[in-house]
Amino acid sequence: MSIFGFKRNRTTNDSISATGTSCLLIDYENLAISLKEIDGFQSLDLSPILAVAKSRSPNGRLDVVHAYADWRHFSHDANALVRLGVKTVQAPSFRYQGKNATDIHMAVEATDLLHLHPELQVYFLASGDSDFTPLVQLLRSRGKQVIGIGIKGSVSRQLQTVCDDFILYDELMENFGNRVEDPPPPNLPETAKVPYKPKSIPNAAPRTR
Repeated sequence: MSIFGFKRNRTTNDSISATGTSCLLIDYENLAISLKEIDGFQSLDLSPILAVAKSRSPNGRLDVVHAYADWRHFSHDANALVRLGVKTVQAPSFRYQGKNATDIHMAVEATDLLHLHPELQVYFLASGDSDFTPLVQLLRSRGKQVIGIGIKGSVSRQLQTVCDDFILYDELMENFGNRVEDPPPPNLPETAKVPYKPKSIPNAAPRTR
């Protein structure tokens, strides 16, 4: 039990292999809410985050992948994450002395990993919250590399500065070609390519599909 009243989840840390070097900790609540505030039509996709973290990992894999949120509010997303191999960690959605409880839970488990698994050398932290600044400073003081991942326009400048490197989710989406684009027009025969000129109908109500 931590000083904040959270039960430490030791079982999630005991399966790391002896050669494990990297972990990815995701503040899912922060990312999902930040993305919705910036672009209400785009849903959070963790696939490019997982891919870039694996590509930056020294051994090409992630030994720990945890996503933290109050999953009562993201139940549909939780099922999709399980299929991606992400462990969802239930974190209560309340504030403790002005701090978000989800952030505290994630920081506590990161500190556990630091002490219990010194073989982990690279920590990927997916969040834009400045509350993680002390955690990043602690990890780096112990010789760990910290790479942050966050949503453009919602990332704390302070957090960006203390990380060894910081990756913007928006750029990942562009690089992985996951942005929704209009499909190309079908290849029609020449006889079918007749321009259509709709008649102007005053005061016409818009059609619904």
